[in-house]
Amino acid sequence: MASRVPEPRLPWIVGGLLATASVVMVLAMAGTWGEPKAVAMPNAGNPAAATTGPAPAGASVPPDITNMTPRERFTRLSDRVTAAAEQGDTSTVIRFWPMAQQAYEMLLPGDRDIDARYHMAALDLMISDFPATLAQADTILAEAPNNLMGFYLRSVVAEIQQDKAARTAADKAFKDHFAAEMASGRSEYADHDAMLRQFRGELP
Repeated sequence: MASRVPEPRLPWIVGGLLATASVVMVLAMAGTWGEPKAVAMPNAGNPAAATTGPAPAGASVPPDITNMTPRERFTRLSDRVTAAAEQGDTSTVIRFWPMAQQAYEMLLPGDRDIDARYHMAALDLMISDFPATLAQADTILAEAPNNLMGFYLRSVVAEIQQDKAARTAADKAFKDHFAAEMASGRSEYADHDAMLRQFRGELP
């Protein structure tokens, strides 16, 4: 699966964090913060159906995902939220983030691969849900020890939390395994090649 949106490290983090306060506040008021399965929206059990109704005045037009597979739905919604965060479009993030999470929860076990887990971790990071982000990183590394995506996520969280020891450990693991992992031909590395190489270039 090809990477759909640019992923420059620091600008992506800053863009996501700028939206965090508003996203967390609105999701909390809607009763979704901390209880993602209780999202109040039309057709809550079906993210595809939730995007087919008329959009509120002034809202961005949702993607038509009615005929997509569960994986395609999650990909489309995840991309929509990520792009909105990069553009500072908080209202779109607030509208589509719960749908993207629901779409992830509806993925078939075989579709919840490392790339899907990475994208869900990125969504969790966007609203400062660091435990969920790290849980995805841990699951990635349990499935594929030395996987660069897991070390990358750990480093980003450690950087935001100003945990120097954790960041040093994650960065060292990333550097130590970079060459061998990139040579492994894993699909998630091909999909995020530019991001991973940029990150490696930023490390001392």
